Amino acid sequence: MRWPGAIRLDIVNTHPWFVIYDEPESYVLLEPQTGPPNGSNTPIVGERITARVGQPLTMVTDWFVTREQPVDQG
Repeated sequence: MRWPGAIRLDIVNTHPWFVIYDEPESYVLLEPQTGPPNGSNTPIVGERITARVGQPLTMVTDWFVTREQPVDQG
């Protein structure tokens, strides 16, 4: 995600699913997920990951925030 002239957010996640909320307009929420929204009712392409006794479902997410140079408005 980028806010030109302000910051860039790079995210590395062990699972490919995210939910992005953009309501109200002045907010953005990015939430990493271990599966797709409504995953029990949605066909999943690839392997279905299930937590079991002795095999917990884990997720690692790294967030990298980079300050960008202000955009010249001239």
